[in-house]
Amino acid sequence: MGTKGRKRAGTILDSALSVLTSEGHAAFSLRSVAAHAGIRLGHLQYYYRSKRELLSAVTERELEHRASAIEGLVGTTGAAHESGLPSWLAGILHTQQDRQTIQLFGELRALAIRDAAIGDLMRGYTTRYWRAIVESLVAANPGIRRAQAERRAALLVSLLEGLMQFRSAERPAELPLLGLERELGELTRWLVDP
Repeated sequence: MGTKGRKRAGTILDSALSVLTSEGHAAFSLRSVAAHAGIRLGHLQYYYRSKRELLSAVTERELEHRASAIEGLVGTTGAAHESGLPSWLAGILHTQQDRQTIQLFGELRALAIRDAAIGDLMRGYTTRYWRAIVESLVAANPGIRRAQAERRAALLVSLLEGLMQFRSAERPAELPLLGLERELGELTRWLVDP
């Protein structure tokens, strides 16, 4: 595929992401993505023959991008953010404020239950995320046992992914979230320093 073809495929994936996150999987179709991209359906089908192929491609691209970003953030183990949280943790929390990220992961979690290919991509993403946190815990505390770091990393990943639901712009107003970052920082310090 030449430069023009890669650019068009990228435009299609950008449009697919937009349709998936703004309208949801139920409205996601080759036709809706083609309309959003401003191209004919036949042109889209030259690059992605089916809805499933397009959905897998956009999921793979987005999860790769987000896993790489997390690995980059977690690689900054020694730095502290102005909030007092480790910079990688503050960076992950910052991404959770992005409406498109929240909507994407909501859609992908629902899809992963019924679609084995999306489920495999989500497991791969979560495994990379978890491994990065394991390495961060080991680097921050060389005395921690590997198995303990693995368990604690799993707890952190689960906690952070679950927190996305509470930290979004649409979070329920009745939830007592004042001081959430402080509590998370204290918990993280406890998980890092056994």
